Amino acid sequence: MPRQPFVMRLHYYLPKGEGLNGLQSGAHHIEYMGSAEKHELLLGGEPAADRTTLESAAIHAKYAGEREGSMGYFGNAADDPKAAQKSILAAQGPVWRVIASVGEQDAFAMGGSLTTKDGWERASPPVVQKMIDQLGLDPAKVQWIAAAHRHQTHENNPHIHLLVWEEGKPSRKTAKWSDAERRAIRKAWISELYKPEREQLGKEKSAARTEARSAVIDLVARRNEQQGFHRELTERLATLGQHLPGHGRLAYAYMPPEVKAATEEVIRWLWKTDHGLKAQHEKYVKSARELGMAYWHRDPDKTENSPGRQEALDRIRSNAEADLIKRLAAPVLKAARDAARGPAMGKRPPVASGQRLVGALHQIMHRAERDARMTAYWLAEAQWRAKKAEADIARNTGQEIAQ
Repeated sequence: MPRQPFVMRLHYYLPKGEGLNGLQSGAHHIEYMGSAEKHELLLGGEPAADRTTLESAAIHAKYAGEREGSMGYFGNAADDPKAAQKSILAAQGPVWRVIASVGEQDAFAMGGSLTTKDGWERASPPVVQKMIDQLGLDPAKVQWIAAAHRHQTHENNPHIHLLVWEEGKPSRKTAKWSDAERRAIRKAWISELYKPEREQLGKEKSAARTEARSAVIDLVARRNEQQGFHRELTERLATLGQHLPGHGRLAYAYMPPEVKAATEEVIRWLWKTDHGLKAQHEKYVKSARELGMAYWHRDPDKTENSPGRQEALDRIRSNAEADLIKRLAAPVLKAARDAARGPAMGKRPPVASGQRLVGALHQIMHRAERDARMTAYWLAEAQWRAKKAEADIARNTGQEIAQ
């Protein structure tokens, strides 16, 4: 999970704008973001491991200053920055400036590519294309130029300065982005920049499948020891199946209360009996508890010993288990109906059906745990933003906030 939230800032320049909103300011920004004297510029051909100290930053600045003809730009207007400046000054529509930033620890945790110019250069084109699509721009007219930096005063966080505009008559004259446009473009940045994180989640998902398959194989290998388990599972499913309709959709939400109670009983029995399901159940409940307590401790008056804390923990556990039961009910109900019909209907033998059910439940619970991890990320981001807003207010009013 990211240690620091992704940050995207937007500014725009207009043909009739003045000061910081004028095209001249946008053109000047090309020099600013490409200046090696800032000691922040990331150039190609340097190893990621050399970007962690101020000493290496100074060495890098010397390297950048001596590298003739290269200022670290990329984009379709990067070959001639001076021409890009002239193009911006002649723009008839808005010029957008985007600054996108990731935490340095996250960048290294994902392989270090975002601590290099090359990594940002690979990630940016799909996002620029998303901007073109979302903002309704003409791809044939769009020009863009970017440079990747590290920031010495903000934990060396790698970030990108990106300028985007149209040459000639603009397809869009509105500079401000709608909330939907901002969300879509932000989502595109996260999708590209955190692709290694998603790939890691994919590996974990594959590992969970392997674990589920291994659990089934282990059940077969220990079938002599677990004949009682399969027999009881089959009996429980068959008993539940006798109360189900013989055809149609098995929607847990519309089942009678006694069927819901019997389904819950089967699921809770599986949690207690199957070691793999028991472990996943406890991991999910633990994640839910940590999330719930994060909300609890947002109130500064609440502590570990505050009244009502145990009741809150019990409520969180109850809600988490209720959510899991809803997720697991569908395959259990289907297996129950199959068990009630019996092998004479051409269905799988009871043991095979039970193994398939356990494997399916393993995968569902893994997805639930993954969802909880993603929720934790968005909560962490919201809390980080709230803290940053408090710090900004304090700084603007001359106050101090205890860290």
